[in-house]
Amino acid sequence: MLNDTKNYFFYRKSHEHVPGLMLIEVARQAMYHYFYSASGYDRGEVSISMSELDVRFSSYVESTYAVDVLISQTEGIARKTPKFVDKMARFFQNGREVARVRLRGGAMKMPLFKRMRVLNFPDNHWFTPSDRVLRNVLVATDGRLSLRADLQMLSLKGVSVRSSAALEGSSDVKSVSIHIDGVGFLSLPIGAFDVSEDRVVLRFDTLSREQSVALKEAIKSHFFFAAEEDFVSTSASETKPLSSGNLAAPRYEAIS
Repeated sequence: MLNDTKNYFFYRKSHEHVPGLMLIEVARQAMYHYFYSASGYDRGEVSISMSELDVRFSSYVESTYAVDVLISQTEGIARKTPKFVDKMARFFQNGREVARVRLRGGAMKMPLFKRMRVLNFPDNHWFTPSDRVLRNVLVATDGRLSLRADLQMLSLKGVSVRSSAALEGSSDVKSVSIHIDGVGFLSLPIGAFDVSEDRVVLRFDTLSREQSVALKEAIKSHFFFAAEEDFVSTSASETKPLSSGNLAAPRYEAIS
């Protein structure tokens, strides 16, 4: 076991012993390595979902001494491409057992996992971006002008951006593109917009099935729910169709 005492997550304060959370994370990583090395599944082929986690500490685990971790099948029987996971991690220090972690769960093929994990968010829920989402979004027009706007929130119906600089010209907004680390650009069509004092809400046009799934995946993995007081949605009656006259009000920063 590698005990990194400089790890901020596990050692936010000075410890004279190894934090229990670190042992749980070591057990999880070691179990996953064992599973992909010996079960017959390739990494990424299945998702391992935990259903039970039993942790028992029989003694403090000292930061001063080395720690060994032994991973085994709880029942002592190895199975090929199993649908269920039941593994035991035993931690040893100075020749004696100091902790034990048992994990139970299931192994689900990724296509099935993705189908089951598509969430249907309410249309009136808005979400703020995580650090994995670039705060500058690209707004495309039919005049092939790329505009940059500050991302505020995202929903299934549109994107809220902060006004920044006056938009010149008479081109219509056609799409918005949001960049997510490790994923790339999520580009969605725009059909209308709402204007308020300090923000512009770009309303999505009809989304394809692929676009709708990608949008839900982005919200599920890279955004956080925003409380109602953080965002007051503009009334649907104020939504305007895109036109050059309507687009004089929003403010964007043009990319040179």
